[in-house]
Amino acid sequence: MPLAMPAGTGLTRARIAEHRPRVAVPAGHPLAGRPAVAPGPAAGGAAHVVDLDPPVHVPVHALWPAHTTCPGRDLFLSRTEAVGGSGSLAE
Repeated sequence: MPLAMPAGTGLTRARIAEHRPRVAVPAGHPLAGRPAVAPGPAAGGAAHVVDLDPPVHVPVHALWPAHTTCPGRDLFLSRTEAVGGSGSLAE
C-alpha cells in the first residue's frame, strides 16, 4: 500500500487502524435531516454527526520522533497489531 502522506522529517510512523470518518453539521443544515445520521444529535442538539456516503475508511497513524525507544509505545503497537492495525513501521 503506497504511503499517501509521509511522516515529517525526523518522525517515524505506524498505521494502527482504519476508521470510517464522519462529519458534524449544524442542526439546521440540510444534511442533518438525512435518515443515515450516525450517532445523531451532538453538542446539545446544536449539531448532527453524519456518516459519509459511500462509506470510506482512512488510516490512523501513530507518530513519534525517530531514533527513540519507548517500552510503552512498543507495547501499544504490538496490541494494535493484534486487533487489526499493521503495527508496522513506515518512514
